Amino acid sequence: MKKPLPKLKSRKDFGKFFSETDLGDYLEANDLRLESIRLRQQDKLISFRLSSDLLALLKKAALRHHTKYQRLIRSILQDNILNYLRSPRV
Repeated sequence: MKKPLPKLKSRKDFGKFFSETDLGDYLEANDLRLESIRLRQQDKLISFRLSSDLLALLKKAALRHHTKYQRLIRSILQDNILNYLRSPRV
């Protein structure tokens, strides 16, 4: 390993780091190994309405980040819900 990878606090930081960084500065071929990732099961289904304009923006953002738009919505909610709950009520 050339340089140590930084500690990333959120998915947003993770996405930003990996979209803007040349990993060749951090890793060499012998640093890579196969890993299995265990994701939490999504066990609740909800439904809500969005404007077609907002949905189009979400889909465009998801394409830019190489992910599915529903996964992007989940990520946005996960990253922001704790901050929302911590903020003082007005």
